[in-house]
Amino acid sequence: MVQLLESIVKPDEVTNLMHVIETSLAVSQRKLTELELKESPADFLIQPDVSSINTFDFHKAKEGIQIGRDAAERVLAQLEQKLEAFDK
Repeated sequence: MVQLLESIVKPDEVTNLMHVIETSLAVSQRKLTELELKESPADFLIQPDVSSINTFDFHKAKEGIQIGRDAAERVLAQLEQKLEAFDK
């Protein structure tokens, strides 16, 4: 499972309706992820720091993909060990 670490917008940064919607979506997604992990813990969790990318930053897709790829590469050896343990 991959969990995205999103920053929640500070109240003084909420300046328009889009910020309200974006913050609401981020909070909802974070709470849903927490509940899902509590009920069905992941065997392996990758947490890329995408706090520099907001919900509607579609133009930052390549940056987000690279952040995710880098996070996965940092834990690849650990993931391979977990996978080998499943094979036994």
